[in-house]
Amino acid sequence: MKPDFRRTCIGGFPVFLLYTDKIFFVNPAAEKLSFFLFFCRGRRKGSGSILNCAAFHAALSFFPAETGETLALCGEGVRGSVYEIRLYADKAVVFVTDAGLFFCCKNGNLSSVCPNGPLRLSAQTLFEILNRAAGYALFERETETRSAFLTANGCRIGISGLSPDGRLLSGGIRSLNIRVPFSSPVTADGETLSLLREKESVLIAGSPGSGKTTMLKKLIYALAAGQAGVYRRVSVIDTRGEFAGFVGGTPEILTADVISFGEKGRSVETALRLFSPEYLVCDEVGSVDETRRLLEGVNAGVQILAGIHARDLHGLLRRPQFKLLWDHAVFDRIAFLSDKEAGKLVHVYDAQEVEQMRSKVCV
Repeated sequence: MKPDFRRTCIGGFPVFLLYTDKIFFVNPAAEKLSFFLFFCRGRRKGSGSILNCAAFHAALSFFPAETGETLALCGEGVRGSVYEIRLYADKAVVFVTDAGLFFCCKNGNLSSVCPNGPLRLSAQTLFEILNRAAGYALFERETETRSAFLTANGCRIGISGLSPDGRLLSGGIRSLNIRVPFSSPVTADGETLSLLREKESVLIAGSPGSGKTTMLKKLIYALAAGQAGVYRRVSVIDTRGEFAGFVGGTPEILTADVISFGEKGRSVETALRLFSPEYLVCDEVGSVDETRRLLEGVNAGVQILAGIHARDLHGLLRRPQFKLLWDHAVFDRIAFLSDKEAGKLVHVYDAQEVEQMRSKVCV
């Protein structure tokens, strides 16, 4: 069989897939070639797509070699469905998958209950993993770590255990949560395109892990790759570094500008002043103060697409951030995602429906 090379992108660096036996990674920042053996034939049922498996191995690049090898063994059969790798200092390493939680064992096995021989990593090792993910320049990225996260290779790493002044301590990290990016090819289906039929602002709501970021990526693709029927100018406010790799590594996306790691209100102001977008995409609506800063820049006739945490409309109506946004008529519709099937739309509310629900809640 003739080898079939294909190019894609995971976490901001090119990935070349050889579908007959190996996956090669080229990291331009490191200017070196590395590769993982990855036999595509005979993969176990449930091991997931090739791209998701590659994203899993990209996350393992943060670990010391011996630990990475053990986790690769633990990941046999589930690596394509792992969307979080949770590290609890001196306690356990856990894979969060579509099928639930699995504990990693020192012998390379997985267990659905805490085993007698769990893989344990010290707080110092967690610090070293984080420092490696930061390119050995952790303290130069204090703007991110003060917000208790770091983004590397498309993976967002949550950090627990900061000192009182927000600075990292080598022995003070109590846990890390490495979110493995969902790496299936992102294109907008008919359901997604329906959100763009009218030139309106849409708020994407859902529980953590429901696929809000993936839905926003689909909307970016639809607008900036011409899938919605016409190319639109899109500015992406990427405060956590989750969109830059996707936009930069997708050749079809031609008309999107990304502003990464800036303060949200200031980034919105910059986008409006310098890029004159038709659509503004915000990764997530955060605190009330951040929402107020966001409002300063949105009254410019630009359509807004953003995500927010909320399981249902009742819960959303009680969030002060939403009240502030809705009172200023920022959004026209609210699209809720399923808790059971990531990325699936379950209901889209228009302004009239939201107002009717608000009146009932207020009464």
